[in-house]
Amino acid sequence: MARFEISLPPSANSAYINIPGRGRARSASHEKWKNSAGWEIQIQRVPKVAGHYAVRACNRRKGAMALQDWLFICDEGGEL
Repeated sequence: MARFEISLPPSANSAYINIPGRGRARSASHEKWKNSAGWEIQIQRVPKVAGHYAVRACNRRKGAMALQDWLFICDEGGEL
């Protein structure tokens, strides 16, 4: 089992921006969070997991973003 904690990502509404002629792209706040979360995982020395995995996510902040949005942002492109 691999356990780690990362900071919450930006909300789904602010994680992406629309670029005319190009479409949706990650916002600067999303890129900053993604880089920061990667370093948080590195510092905690989380072992790599090969194959299938299950995720158990816990959001301890009241009024924070919906868990579905959190998982969507974290797993974008299979990065989780």
